[in-house]
Amino acid sequence: MTNKEFYIQWNEAKKLNTDNEFEKSIKIYQLLVPELENIENIIPKQDDVSDEYYTKQIHFEKAMFWGDYSAPLCNDGQFELALNISDKALYHKEKGEFSTMLYIIFNRANISLFSKKYQEAIFWYDKAIFENESNGIWLNENEKASYYNNKAEALYFLKCYDEAEKWFLKSINAVDNNKDFEPFYFLSEIYKLKGDNKSSQKFQKMFLTRKNKLTEKVFNQRIRFYNIQNL
Repeated sequence: MTNKEFYIQWNEAKKLNTDNEFEKSIKIYQLLVPELENIENIIPKQDDVSDEYYTKQIHFEKAMFWGDYSAPLCNDGQFELALNISDKALYHKEKGEFSTMLYIIFNRANISLFSKKYQEAIFWYDKAIFENESNGIWLNENEKASYYNNKAEALYFLKCYDEAEKWFLKSINAVDNNKDFEPFYFLSEIYKLKGDNKSSQKFQKMFLTRKNKLTEKVFNQRIRFYNIQNL
């Protein structure tokens, strides 16, 4: 496989995951794994490149590939395999001493969240949030909102409602006109548990406004790992 063919296929796998075509995405990654394991044939060392730089480049490519591959596996519910692949991404990130690529840590946290290992999820979300905020490397406000929301979800399922409320509100406030329904749904439930019916109804209305803009297929895909009622 040529360098160009490899990256075309990799980008297609990423696109399929974004389009919720997880099985198709995984099949492409599976075909690319043998190529990645011999990536030196795809990215040969140039004469003017030092051994140190080239080694770092190989770690970078492998960290990105395994990090990307873990996402459709997690989304498809293949948590054990996703965890194994995510560990490979973390290994190469650490070997290359990269301060960026924090989505690898975020993906690792998501695997824990969706497989209901909530305390473990919080550990990884905290790590990703700390490194983003201490280094000032958030990609955009939507990314920040997602990190805050997912940490809040883990706290919610641990019944740490006060702390979850704080992070859901941070998620909503991280971006103008937050279009994600999740923080509004969970805040509605938190306020219901606290007996604050006025606030519960307020956030329920905002939740429904966002939910109703989604197709049933997309909505069901978003809640597939949650054991939540009244939706």
